[in-house]
Amino acid sequence: MVKRKTKDKTKRAGFPDFSYGEASFGTNRGISMGGGGFGKKTYTFEPDPHDDPWYNNGNQGEFYWQAAQAIIDGALGSGEWPKKGQVVVNKTTYTLGSR
Repeated sequence: MVKRKTKDKTKRAGFPDFSYGEASFGTNRGISMGGGGFGKKTYTFEPDPHDDPWYNNGNQGEFYWQAAQAIIDGALGSGEWPKKGQVVVNKTTYTLGSR
């Protein structure tokens, strides 16, 4: 499981502390988000990240980092976790499903 807190630059910028981790749903993957005063939220990804050779070539940590940053940007803009949306990771657009 990939688990990481957001980088220190978000704390220095005055943003709340967020955490995220990989979520598994059978063979598909998603992301669980927490912190920032928004509670917890879990998303699925469509398409499945396992279909991306870049993801499978040792870039899982970077994948979740980029996805988490995009989701956090949405949360900071609206004051809550996005209910749905899209994130772009390594030039691939993923639709977020709510879990």
